[in-house]
Amino acid sequence: MGSTLGGLLGTGGGAIVGGATVRLFLDDKQFNQALSAAERNTGQSATAMGGGMQRFSLVAKAAFVAAGVALIKFAADSVQAAVESEQAVAQLGIAIGGATDGYEAQASALQTLTGYQDEAIMGAQGILHRFKLTEDQINDLMPLVLDYATVTGQDVPTAATALGKALLGNTRALKTLGIEYTTTGDRTTDYEALVGALEDSSIAGAASTDTMTTAQRKLAAQVDELKEGFGRELLPVMKDLLVLSEDLLPVLQAVVDVIGLIIPDGLGAA
Repeated sequence: MGSTLGGLLGTGGGAIVGGATVRLFLDDKQFNQALSAAERNTGQSATAMGGGMQRFSLVAKAAFVAAGVALIKFAADSVQAAVESEQAVAQLGIAIGGATDGYEAQASALQTLTGYQDEAIMGAQGILHRFKLTEDQINDLMPLVLDYATVTGQDVPTAATALGKALLGNTRALKTLGIEYTTTGDRTTDYEALVGALEDSSIAGAASTDTMTTAQRKLAAQVDELKEGFGRELLPVMKDLLVLSEDLLPVLQAVVDVIGLIIPDGLGAA
């Protein structure tokens, strides 16, 4: 056997075979080392990927929960917006004591033009009606009310009250803006003079001027209209749920009473 091994590892051709054998042994060892390294790298990659997937799963769950919360809030805000819109129309009807269709149409048009909320505009219309103005007079004065609100920074109902008081002779609010106006005691004459003074003043058209503030108001009004529309669709469902809950209350109370009879007092107490 020794001579055979010697022949394999001998000189000449045997040396070549022996060298190849040695190189094959070395190459096989290097291959195994490379394979082990590859397995370690693969394991590390799989672990890293698993951690990444876990983190992604947590982020996805958090995003899903956030989206759900946002949707619920939007639905609640939408119902609230629809309720406020209905209340504004109802209050206007009480204030004027009649149909509100014409007033609502103007409020919607002015909202589109200026961005002021139609609910606020309807509130101002009701205030002006209390100052004994007709529907036509209110329609003519409302754009100027919005101009006055824009310049003074007041809300729309407050601006309507200020101009209504001006009709009664309290013109201090107008004088601070450099608007000269004097009442005569004749309501028609005083109304026409007030409208003319406002139209000739620097505040005319302020509410509809193309500014960043106007654009922001318009965007807010559009979002509010979207919520109102969505809320009107939800309101019947919410009302049905309220009726159902009222019907279920006696049943739930009866169940609670029965449970109270079945479970003795003090059961489970330490």
